[in-house]
Amino acid sequence: MTREERTTLQIEQIPEDLKIELLHYAEFLKQQSESPTESVIINETYKLSKKKIRFLVAYYIFLLLIGILISVIALLYESIKIDEKILNVSAAAIVGGIGSSLIGSSVFYLRKIYKSCINFLIKEPSDNEEDSKHDLGLFLYYFLRPFFSIAFSVFIHISLKASVSIITVKESRMDEGFIYLVMFLSFFGGFASGDLLTVFEQKGSEIASKIMRKHE
Repeated sequence: MTREERTTLQIEQIPEDLKIELLHYAEFLKQQSESPTESVIINETYKLSKKKIRFLVAYYIFLLLIGILISVIALLYESIKIDEKILNVSAAAIVGGIGSSLIGSSVFYLRKIYKSCINFLIKEPSDNEEDSKHDLGLFLYYFLRPFFSIAFSVFIHISLKASVSIITVKESRMDEGFIYLVMFLSFFGGFASGDLLTVFEQKGSEIASKIMRKHE
């Protein structure tokens, strides 16, 4: 059986409820890409020192290169023929998902930084306490986003494996197509990590509110 036939067979074996979840996720990503929810204030300036801007640009370029390297290794998993005792399909999917999420996050926030600079939305902070706090907060905002994207990638991997494991008594062997699926979704998870955080925050608040009402 060829790789294409195995991949097609694996797709056909994906439960219908999982396929529906993936379609909903794709539609959510499409809606988020069309809305400015996560955009940093467009019509107002914000303050970040030139030193921190240079650091963030170098930081994201480094993560982008690391993400590309990791993703290429995961994509070559089948060609390299690594012993499954060392790196199985599930582990390769985790590695590839992390690399793909770093690519998505780096591309999005590098674009965000250079567009802000081009549009003169970034100003040098003053020496007062208010500007210092704003400068630090904005720096942490950019610095931590790649870590959030990695967390979302792991969450995507767990969700996909759980959807398959729930309906089987014994976990079946994952095909290489699982690696591509995790990497594909992880890229968009990294690219839209800010919007996903907003959605999780809203959903979490709604669930917490419902639980509190039940216990009142």
